[in-house]
Amino acid sequence: MNVREVGEVGRAEEEYKKNVEWIPCMRTSFLTGISSGLGAGILFFLFTSRSSQSVSVGATVNLVVTLGRYFQCRWDRSQSAFEARKMKHALTTMSELRGTEEDPELERRGD
Repeated sequence: MNVREVGEVGRAEEEYKKNVEWIPCMRTSFLTGISSGLGAGILFFLFTSRSSQSVSVGATVNLVVTLGRYFQCRWDRSQSAFEARKMKHALTTMSELRGTEEDPELERRGD
């Protein structure tokens, strides 16, 4: 890598840190957290008429929902990627073994 490429990589990393949409699951997590926090804060204010506590409730709900949704989304993505890798390996192995002595279909049929 030359100096120019290193500089471009550094700029790309800075852009990645600034642009939240590039982080998988972050956009949906933020949107869900913001709407949930806003709704909880408004509902708390309507029922209690305590403005400072409703802001605290809204911020807390925003934080909890954002983090919960983010980690749940990342877990789902991780699980689906793992399943995709397993399926790819199974399909590759099956296509390599088809018609050979080690073919699992031949063993099941008893041919």
